[in-house]
Amino acid sequence: MTAATQAALTAQDEKWRQLLEDKAAAALAAEAAKEAAEQQWQQKLHVKGTQEADMARQLADKEVARQQALEDRAAAAAAAAVAVKEAEQLRLELQREVNASKAAMADSGRALEAERAHHTK
Repeated sequence: MTAATQAALTAQDEKWRQLLEDKAAAALAAEAAKEAAEQQWQQKLHVKGTQEADMARQLADKEVARQQALEDRAAAAAAAAVAVKEAEQLRLELQREVNASKAAMADSGRALEAERAHHTK
């Protein structure tokens, strides 16, 4: 083999070696880019999942607060109904006492009239 042929083969080998190294470097870079993109995608999914979970928690908290408010209103309405019933009972009791007092006063008035009539005869 002549020196020129040897030099040409060496140059060709170097060219192939460089091409293989470039392809390997490109493959490594592509793999790294793919991994970075996958990692970025996973982070976005995690952030989105976290945001959705936060929103779900907020909605659940709002629903719990709404239910509690409904229960509080129902309890207040029940307490008000009991208070109204008790007030009506007191009103009836007072009305009976007023009626009894009026009857007693009327009886007393009639007794006084009878007494006067008896003394004036």
